Amino acid sequence: MSSREPQIRPKDLLEGSLGEEIICVLRGRRKIKGKLSSFDQHLNLSLTHATRLGDDNEPGRKIGQIVVRGDTLVFIVFPKSQGE
Repeated sequence: MSSREPQIRPKDLLEGSLGEEIICVLRGRRKIKGKLSSFDQHLNLSLTHATRLGDDNEPGRKIGQIVVRGDTLVFIVFPKSQGE
């Protein structure tokens, strides 16, 4: 018998990160950091307190509230507690 680790679905990661700060890496190497307030089945994300990050991950222009379209996402960096 092989032991399998429980599979974590993307929806579970997103639900566990509601209210937490995440980093969204978008097409064109753009990065946005903000608190995840909601999401939908298309991975459209609503972020509050959003800030655009520079190439060195230093905070750049403050955006405030933003909706990130799911089709622009390359990947999401979740809080450490989610990935452990």
